[in-house]
Amino acid sequence: VEKMRADFQGNIKKGYFPSRFFDGVYAEDYCAIADHPYVPRRVSEQPQAEVVVRSQCESPDVSVIVPFFNQEQFLAECIDSVLGQMHENIELVLVDDGSNDKSPAIAERYAREDKRVTLLRQENSGLSASRNTGLKYAKGTYINFLDSDDMLVSDGISSLFEKASNKKLDVLMFDASALYEEEELVEKFPQYQISYQRDREYGGVRSGANLFSEMECGREYQVSACLSLVRRAFIEENGLRFDLGIIHEDNPWTFKLLLLANRASHMQKNIYIRRVRNGSIMTSSDPTRSIMGYMVCLCKMKEFLEGRDYPYHVEKSIFNQFNVITRNI
Repeated sequence: VEKMRADFQGNIKKGYFPSRFFDGVYAEDYCAIADHPYVPRRVSEQPQAEVVVRSQCESPDVSVIVPFFNQEQFLAECIDSVLGQMHENIELVLVDDGSNDKSPAIAERYAREDKRVTLLRQENSGLSASRNTGLKYAKGTYINFLDSDDMLVSDGISSLFEKASNKKLDVLMFDASALYEEEELVEKFPQYQISYQRDREYGGVRSGANLFSEMECGREYQVSACLSLVRRAFIEENGLRFDLGIIHEDNPWTFKLLLLANRASHMQKNIYIRRVRNGSIMTSSDPTRSIMGYMVCLCKMKEFLEGRDYPYHVEKSIFNQFNVITRNI
């Protein structure tokens, strides 16, 4: 892994990026990191899910998909923030990713008590597979992803759905605030206080590619599957799914989402509450998994771009975003 990391960075400096680096041989070599014996098992197939409880929503406006794994401490607070939304015509899709604590019991209690809840169960396969499972069973006109230790503000879905439906949007981006579990984390991770908040609103309707470029040029492009409301038909029409078995999976997802969208916009409102705590993906990382994840993300993003043409200003932003990712390797 260290050798491939050095080779990767060396090729960037030599100017081989992106075309030469991403030819077939390089792509195969770097994706093969996933098979290295010291890298955690990479899921290659989408697991089958068991439907524990099926919601009785016929045509929900929004489906909020919440994957969870051993999240008994925060799951109830997360669920309450969804079911307590001012906009009531929603569906909550809970995906149990093979938990072995009390969180499945918590989820099932809510599913039995509220007819808007679907509960799915699968073998432990990771966040990407869990989100894909949720997408398979969601029925909402729009989709939102919510991490199981985070929350939504009470009028969040109402604000988002009103704008998205009125403007007939494929994608509506929005902002988030941070909730620190401990004071010491504020000093350790000060960037999260403002990193999910943009300085201005990109409020008009434009193509997703133009929105991506504008945000990237303003250094306000945020990679997060959770900070967007997405039209479900748009997801299905384009066959969008999360790449399995890696971390940093939000990179190719957000990238493809915007470059494919015909109608996109942004709402400058902190709708999402992101919890900053010890032991989360945000505050802890395995360097080997991180390197592998970023490399596979770059390969997937380059693969997506094959045969697609964009205006110069968008291509420049794409190149800049690739360089942002390489600096994390």
